[in-house]
Amino acid sequence: MIDQHDGMVPVTPGDLGILALARRHATISAIVLLVLLPFLVKAPILSGLLVSDTATRYAAIEVERHRGITAGGPTIDPNIGYTSHALGTYAAREIMSGRLPWWNPYEGVGVPLAAEMQSAALFPLTPLLLLPQGQALFHIVLQIIAGLATFGLLRELGLRNSPALSGAVAFEFNAVFAWMANAVVNPVAFLPVILWGIERQRHDDGRSGFVGTVLIATGFAAALYAGFPEVAYLNGLFAGVWAALRFAQSRSRWRLAWSIAAPAIAGVLLAAPVVMPFLDYLGDAELGMHSNTAGHFTHLEPAYMLLTLFPYYLGGIFSAPIEGAFWGNVGGYAGTLLAVFAIAGTLGKRDIGLRRMMAAWVIVTLALTFGASWVFAVVELLPGVREAALYRYLPASWLMAMSVLAAMAIDDLRRDGAMRPLVLGFAVVFAVALAMLVVGHRTIGWTPRGAYAWITVVFQLGLFGLTALIIAARRWVDGRLGVILSTIMIAEGLMLFALPVLAHPRHMVTDTRGIAFLQRNLGLQRFATLGPIAPNYGSYFGIAQVNHNDLPIPRAWAAFVRRHLDARAHPILFTRISSADEAMRNRDAYATIGTRYLVVPRGTILPGLTAVHSDRLMTIFELPGVRPYFSAPACTVAVISRTSLTAACARPSVLTRLELAMPGWTARVNGRASDLRKVGGIFQGVALPAGRSAIAFDYAPPSLRYAVWGAMCGLLLLGILLTEGLRRRTVRSVGW
Repeated sequence: MIDQHDGMVPVTPGDLGILALARRHATISAIVLLVLLPFLVKAPILSGLLVSDTATRYAAIEVERHRGITAGGPTIDPNIGYTSHALGTYAAREIMSGRLPWWNPYEGVGVPLAAEMQSAALFPLTPLLLLPQGQALFHIVLQIIAGLATFGLLRELGLRNSPALSGAVAFEFNAVFAWMANAVVNPVAFLPVILWGIERQRHDDGRSGFVGTVLIATGFAAALYAGFPEVAYLNGLFAGVWAALRFAQSRSRWRLAWSIAAPAIAGVLLAAPVVMPFLDYLGDAELGMHSNTAGHFTHLEPAYMLLTLFPYYLGGIFSAPIEGAFWGNVGGYAGTLLAVFAIAGTLGKRDIGLRRMMAAWVIVTLALTFGASWVFAVVELLPGVREAALYRYLPASWLMAMSVLAAMAIDDLRRDGAMRPLVLGFAVVFAVALAMLVVGHRTIGWTPRGAYAWITVVFQLGLFGLTALIIAARRWVDGRLGVILSTIMIAEGLMLFALPVLAHPRHMVTDTRGIAFLQRNLGLQRFATLGPIAPNYGSYFGIAQVNHNDLPIPRAWAAFVRRHLDARAHPILFTRISSADEAMRNRDAYATIGTRYLVVPRGTILPGLTAVHSDRLMTIFELPGVRPYFSAPACTVAVISRTSLTAACARPSVLTRLELAMPGWTARVNGRASDLRKVGGIFQGVALPAGRSAIAFDYAPPSLRYAVWGAMCGLLLLGILLTEGLRRRTVRSVGW
C-alpha cells in the first residue's frame, strides 16, 4: 500500500517494479545533470569566448585587456594565479617528470613547495593544470565532486530525488566556488563526502561499512592534500559537530563512534606526507597575521550582512574600489531564496535534532563573521581557531548547512504540503533584508552602485516576488509547487554564480618577449621585478624570481629581504621592489644573492645600469658583479644542474650554493655524506677536499620518514576496516 493524498491505494508487484525503474531513471538523470551543469555554466570560458587562461590574466604580462560581459572581476582572490596556478603548475610538471615536488628553486632563493600547501602539490587533481583550460577543468571537477557527494548525502538522509537534486545544485554552485577560485575552494568539495560517510555508517548501525569507511577516509585525506588547511580544519569542525549529534542520537554510540573515528584517523594518516612537512615548515616560517593571534578577532563590518542576501548590491567584484575592504575579506554569500528555504527547513518535523544543529551552526558562524565577540570568546577555546580567518573560511560549512536545510524544506513540502514553514521563512528573510537595507543606507549611505547592481538586485527581488505569488496561488500548482519553487531557488543561485564567470575579459594581448629573453639568458641566476612578471610566475615560466607572494614563507628569507633588499617589503607579499630608488640603493645586495637582471616597467630608468632588453611591456637591466650560483675559492666549478656539479680544487675549500639553507637539505661529496653549513647568513656551504670532487645536493622534508610510516599505518588501518566492511557485506548478502 502507498500513502496518497486521498488515502491508501493498493499497489501491485508490477507497480513496484515501475516505481523502482522510475526512481532509478530519476537518480541517473540527477547525476547526469550534476555532471553537465558546471560545463554549461562555464561554457563561455571553455569555448574561448572569454579569456580564462590564468597566466594571461595574472602573470602581469598583458599589454591590452577588453572587459568582460559583466563588470568587475571574475574572482576576489588573485592567488588563483600566484599560488594555485603558478606554483601548482610547477608542482604538476615536477610530478610528470618523475620528481616529487618538495622544493621550489624558482621562488625567492628557494622555498619548500609541497609543505607550503597552497600549491596543492600532491593533490591528485593538480596535474589537470597542465591541460588546456586546465584550471577551469580543475574547478569543474571539484564542483562535480561537491554536487554528487551532496546528492548522495541527501539521499542517505532519506530525501527524494528532486529535493536532493535541488540541495546538491545549491552546494555545487555555492558562493565559495563562485568567488574564491584559489586553493581555498579545493577542500570544500570533500565536506559532503565526509558527511555522507558519517550518515552511511549510522545507517549501517554503527558498524564500519565498506562505503562509509571509504567516504570518510577519502574525504579527510583529500581535504588535506587539497592544499588549504584552514578550510579543511573548519570544515572538519562542522563534520565533528555532525558526528557528535549522531553519536548522541545512536543506540550503539561507541560502535558508531569507532566506525567514524577509525576511517577519519586513517584518512589523516594517509595525508601524513603533506601534513607533517607542513607542520615542520611552520617552525621555520613567517606566518603574517597568523604569527600574532593572541586574542585577535577579525570580522566583517555588520553593515555588510546585507550582501549575504544581495551579493552584488555594490556592483561587481572590486568594481567599487571604496569597498575593497569587503571584497578583500569576504568569503561568500547565500542569496535570498536559499535563505528562505533554509529557514523553512529548520522548522520541519523529521530529523529535528539535525535541523536544529545545522541552524545553530549557521547562526554561530554568521555571528562570528559579522563581529559577535562574545561568541568568539567561547569558540577560541578550540585549538587553531585563533589562527584561522573565520570570516573568510567559514562560509563553506554554513552554506553546506543551508543547502541541506533547503533540500529538507523542499522534501517536506512534497511530502505533506505544509506551507507554514515556507511562509515563515519568506517573512523572516523579507524582514531581515528590509532591516539591513535601512540600517546600511543610514549608516554608510548605500544604494545599489550602477546598472550592474540595480539589474542584479531587481532580478533577485523579482524572483523573490514571484515566489510570494506562487505561494499565494499554491492551489493552482499544488502538485508541482515544490518543483517550481526549488527551480526558482536554483535559478537565483545559478545567476549569482554565473556573473563572475561572465566577468572574464573578452580579449587580452600579452607580450612574452621579456619572458623568452630571461629563459634564454638567466641560467641559474635570478631576476627581481618592479612590476612586470607577477610574483611566483617565475616558477611557472622556469626562471628564478626573487619576489614572492606566499604563505608560509621561510622566516630567514623574509628577514633577509627586509634587512638587505627592501625595507618596505611585506614579509609574505614581496610582490615587487617598492621603488627604483630602493632597487638602486640595494643593488649590491641583489647581486650578492645571484640577481642578474632587474625587470622594470617600460620607460623606467635605472641610472648606471645597462638595458639588455626592451619591449612594449618591460625593460630589463643587467646588474654588474653578480655572484655565481656555485662558487668556491681556488676551485674550478663545472655545473651540471642546480643540484649537481663537479669541482677541481687546488686546495681544500668551501663551496657556496646560493640556495636557502633549511632543515632537510643534504649534500654528498664523492658519494659520501658531507655536513652542510650556513654561509652568508642564509645560504648553503659544504667543505671540499683538494682535487676533483663530484657534489650532489638533495632535499626532502625532515619528517618524511615518519610521514611515510604514518601513511603506511593509515593504509593498514584502512585495509583492516575495508576487509571487515566487505566481510559484513558478504555475510548480509548471503543471509548468514
